[in-house]
Amino acid sequence: MRGKFSSSAAATLIGALFVAGEALGTGNPPPPPLVIQPEAPPLECTTPNGATITAITTPFPCPGEGGGQCFLYQYDINSPSMTIDFTEVSVSVTQALNAALGTGSTVTVIQPAFGSSSDFLEGALHEYTVRFDHSPNTKTPGLLQIFINGKSKPRVGTIQLKGATKQRCLIATPGTAPDNTFQPVFTTQEVILAGGKCKATLVLDAGGNVADIVNPMAIPPYEGPCIVDSPTAETNFQISVNGSPLQNNSGIHGITFGTGTTTCYGPPRPSIPKCVCTATPCP
Repeated sequence: MRGKFSSSAAATLIGALFVAGEALGTGNPPPPPLVIQPEAPPLECTTPNGATITAITTPFPCPGEGGGQCFLYQYDINSPSMTIDFTEVSVSVTQALNAALGTGSTVTVIQPAFGSSSDFLEGALHEYTVRFDHSPNTKTPGLLQIFINGKSKPRVGTIQLKGATKQRCLIATPGTAPDNTFQPVFTTQEVILAGGKCKATLVLDAGGNVADIVNPMAIPPYEGPCIVDSPTAETNFQISVNGSPLQNNSGIHGITFGTGTTTCYGPPRPSIPKCVCTATPCP
């Protein structure tokens, strides 16, 4: 009985010393538990200090004389509390960069394992950094664009904003080429909508979700307008149906309401809904 008591007491003492050493000896709390992320890369994220970032991913003609097919990743950033010196985006080494553009930004590509002055991706071999230095420093850098040569598939990656502090979150970044390059990939879809009065072209992202709507046209005998637009800040960028905000409206089918006058796509993809309407305001 004495031996058992001594063993138990010793184990308790060792555990207490271990916890004390972790908390007091190093001065650092234990790390938080690992959070497994879903496969689908997020198209929106929020940093700990409240900056919001929206990603738009879509096939796009390559800029410059060479032309060809590129995949375009765009990032729209709004940082209400911190002025941003530069923004860094992680890109898989499987992705060939064609160009990176940002209004008022100087772009630098930092090779794998070299990291950057902010230690972003320090020592990483599987990805490289595309860095946008903003001049002047700003809370709203505008649309940052990364063009990848050939086919691409978004994956879960990291974006970092550097100002007074470093702020990071997980978002869709340039990842890997589609698994089966012989399998057709739909990048656009022609649709008839708004109760059969209009037709338009849906631009699809790599996941088959609607990223944009272009080329709206009336279908005879209807001769009225076919308008593409989104809800505004007055409605918190939301669409309400019977007084409740519309949710879970991704995919190519959308939702048609009114007297067949409006068809909308999103949220969550697009994050701000896009609609085709036959009357104003739209939606």
